[in-house]
Parts: sequence; structure tokens; C-alpha cells
Amino acid sequence: MRSLFSLVFLPVFAISIVLFPNEIQADDYETFSFVVFGDNRLPGYFPFNENQIEELELCFEQIMLYAYGPDAQLDHELSFDPTTGELDWFRVWPVGAPDLYSLSVLKNGWPRLMLRGPGANIVLRSEGQAWVYRSIIEDITEGADDPLSGPSFCLNTGDMTYFGFFGTSRDESPFWSDLYERFLTRLPESNPEGLPGRYFPASGNHETWLDENLDGLLSTVPYLQEMGFTVENRVYMFDFEGCRFIFLDTGDMDYRNPSEWGGNHPGFQVQMDILTGWLGEAVDIGSRQVFITFHNPAFCQSGFGPLPEEHNPHYYIEPFASDLSITVFNGHVHTTEVYEVEGIRYLVLGGGGGEQGHEATPQSDDYPEEMYWRGNQRVEDYNYLLVQVSDDGLNLQLQRYRPESENPFESVELYR
Repeated sequence: MRSLFSLVFLPVFAISIVLFPNEIQADDYETFSFVVFGDNRLPGYFPFNENQIEELELCFEQIMLYAYGPDAQLDHELSFDPTTGELDWFRVWPVGAPDLYSLSVLKNGWPRLMLRGPGANIVLRSEGQAWVYRSIIEDITEGADDPLSGPSFCLNTGDMTYFGFFGTSRDESPFWSDLYERFLTRLPESNPEGLPGRYFPASGNHETWLDENLDGLLSTVPYLQEMGFTVENRVYMFDFEGCRFIFLDTGDMDYRNPSEWGGNHPGFQVQMDILTGWLGEAVDIGSRQVFITFHNPAFCQSGFGPLPEEHNPHYYIEPFASDLSITVFNGHVHTTEVYEVEGIRYLVLGGGGGEQGHEATPQSDDYPEEMYWRGNQRVEDYNYLLVQVSDDGLNLQLQRYRPESENPFESVELYR
């Protein structure tokens, strides 16, 4: 199998970018737009008071096991509000390395601010997630009134919840009920013609954490089952306005290899066979654009890193790049990155509201160029992608909020 480092990539990033499709013509189709975002869950929920130390310790234990494994040695410090007795903030660090801490400040049990050391870098403000939710709702509401003026629906690259510790279903889980009440119920009630809803996610590793049967996802977005998504078949596809939308499942996370493909419903090779079939059909019917969404990234420099070569869908997507205009959306690493590899656009869209990763691992000189940060210092960047499809081409605009920037709200177009 070819090495990822030998792939041909096109250095085509600029601050203003418009993409043009292949020779596929779709004169009978309308112009439309949609939104993509991911990794929008807040890092936990801690509705504990000073009389619930045992319950809090059990919650911490579950988090540590999932993220670090049973051999990790971590210490923590707790602070309770002297008036209400509620947990006000907590600090966690590896034993013997207190400077490598994570400090979470809470409000009503939810993380409001998170800092990491050394340096007390801010990696999360709950206002970032609130801005993403509010902005997408406003955009889709405008699009419901006039599809030419705003997006019709949204995709999510995964990690919509944190875990199933408090309960799995939407009625039990504070995470799913929060997403439902603050986001999903505020989307327009009417659906785009031919679609059962306005929200279409791929499952991430957090969706399966203490919820192996995906009760939370299926009870919150029940119409996914109408589209073929089930506990044992976590992939689905739909066509809209001459475009094909494909969703895959990278599955559970193993702390020993957090970038690996953990999806077994079905397994990797079966999913690639399904993907190949759907892409072949897209060629046959002349799809004007193809959009593929899965959680773990095919290409990235941040956090856990990219999927390994033997489980990277790129090698199954690339043979279709000469006949189809293909864009891939990923998440998982809680940052934003942009690539173009062998004619395929890859976007990591992990700035939806979770704690952010500001560090990147240097890659070899022949690794595909990252075209968003371009080696510059990474900062807090909450965002979502607005994708417009027309007969003239594909336009991708990143709507972003950078709290510490002189111009905190910007719209940046990607690719040219």
C-alpha cells in the first residue's frame, strides 16, 4: 500500500477560495447550502456537592479509565462553593507533574471555562459552543424561509455527547437532553423536501462510551433508522439535489491507540465495500458532488493523529477522484485543519465547542500540506462550515469565533 507521505497534494489554499466541479452537469438542480460542524460536546457534567464526594470520585474514575487506562496515576483538587456547597472547580494532573494540569471552572455542573498548563492556556469557553449553536440555528432558520439565502440542513462529524454515565437515552442523559433542548428543538420544524430532518450526524467515539447500543443517538435522532442506520449497521447515505451524502462509523476509542479505526458495526473492510459501492453508483448517476463524513480524520497533525494507513478510507476514495468531486469531513482531534490530497478535499472540523487542541505534531516534508494554520500558532477557534453547492461550483466558508482576536467574528473562504 502506498505511504501517506508519498501522496500528491495541491497547495491551493488562499483566504478566498471557490471550488469548481468536474465535468458533471446538473442544470436541473437548484443551488443549496448546508452546514458542517463537530466535537461540540462540553467535557463532562459534574452536578455534585460537598456531600457527594463518592459519586464524584466514581465519575472521575470512569473518565480516567476511558482517557488514560487503568495504569494512569492522576491526582486532583476540588473546590466547593462556600454558600451552596456545589462543586465550583476542580484541577486534575498526572502524579508528580502538577504543572501539566487541567483546570475546569463550572456553572450549574457544566464546564464553563477550561485551562491547561503550563501557561494556563484557555482551551474551552462554554460561550464558544453557545455561539456555534446560536449561529447555525439562525442560518438554518433563514434558509428554511429562503433556501437561496441560507443553509437547509446540517451535518455533524461526531462527538455530540460526552458519555452515558448518567443515563443513555435522551430523557435520561443530560448531554443528549441539552443538545436536544438547546439546538435540535430550535431548528425549523419543517424539513427540506425529501429529507426526514435537518440534522444528520456520523457517530463518534463519545457516542458509544458507556452506551454501546447508541440509545442516546437513536432516541435523540430517531429518523436515522429510516435511513438505514441501526445499532449493527452504523452507516447510511442519502441523495439531495444531485449530491450524494455518505456517513461512515469509525467506532469506539481505545486509549492505547486513540487514532485507530474502532468501528465494528460493520467492520472496516465491509464499510469500505459499502463505500465503494455507493461511490460507484454516484459515478453512474452523475452526482455533481459527493460528501463523506466520518469521525476520526484521514489526515491531520493534531491530537491523536490520523487514521493508520491500513485503515484509512483515502485509499478507497482516491480511485473515484477523477470522476467525482469529493469532499470529506472529519473531527475527533478538536481543532480545524484543511488539506487537499490527490484531488480530494479533507476538512477536520473539530471546533464545535469541545475543549480545543492547540498543539500540532511536526510531519515529514512530504506529508500533505495543512492549509488552514500553515504552521502558525494555533488559538481558540470555534467554528462551523457553510457549504454552498451551485452549477458554478462549490463554495466553502468557515464561520469562526476567536475570542481573543481583534476581529473575533470572521468568515473565511477555503480552497481556490
